[in-house]
Amino acid sequence: MEKVIGVRPLLKGFTLVELIVVVALVSMIASLSLVALNPADIFARSRDSKRLSDLAFLTNAFERYNIDNGVYPDSAAIMRVSSSLPQDQTGPLQSASSGWIVGDMSKYISRLSTDPKNEDFLVYRYKRSENAYELDCYLEYYKEKSQADGGNNAERFEVGNDMSILP
Repeated sequence: MEKVIGVRPLLKGFTLVELIVVVALVSMIASLSLVALNPADIFARSRDSKRLSDLAFLTNAFERYNIDNGVYPDSAAIMRVSSSLPQDQTGPLQSASSGWIVGDMSKYISRLSTDPKNEDFLVYRYKRSENAYELDCYLEYYKEKSQADGGNNAERFEVGNDMSILP
């Protein structure tokens, strides 16, 4: 074998220019992904899905409670909000027996659902009359559902058997 004189061996590695180009491309792809996916919308949709699921779950529990007791839980004409305990309730808020709704619901649910944010206007509201009830929440992303639910408040998604009880 002959040795070639004057030829340098191949150097392994990247040049600074190559590294800058790769970092720029990765940054561009990442920023385009964030714009396209919009994480704020994804989180809002996720919270709204939980709200819709929670209201369906609570509605089922209220109906079963009514079948067994002949009345819906809590006192008539008193609005309850998922962010505060009623007087004489020991809590925590999600306790099925002493949470934000008065009445022992532990036979029907393991815990009372609360809004994913559970602050300000992002709360669940509940009120009943003598023989009907309404439960509602504010939706962050699926706002059109609030306008098409048949209730009297276009800002809040309402369920129940009398959707004129809550303001």
